[in-house]
Amino acid sequence: MIAVEDLKAWTVALGQGILCAHLTVTPQDGRARDPLLYHLQTLIRQEFAIPEIILQLTAPLPAVASGNPLSDSLDRLLGNEPAPGIGPESSGSTPDRRSGKVL
Repeated sequence: MIAVEDLKAWTVALGQGILCAHLTVTPQDGRARDPLLYHLQTLIRQEFAIPEIILQLTAPLPAVASGNPLSDSLDRLLGNEPAPGIGPESSGSTPDRRSGKVL
């Protein structure tokens, strides 16, 4: 397992707990993920007595080359790079986080 994100657990009623999580895992194909999903759900049920478990398993995102419009948009959304013309970076005095060049 690489990462656990959006882990949420709550009680709907007495004895009716729910756990939801998004897990980034290394197995790339579904045949490898299905046994992992079953194992994780069984472990959580036994260890924490949570009857309802919703797990989303995904593979890590592939690295995307810089300069790709989709990659640049995702970087801005994730806070890795400001939108053009917004914030202190637009003044030209702050280096770009990836290249180190002054913008």
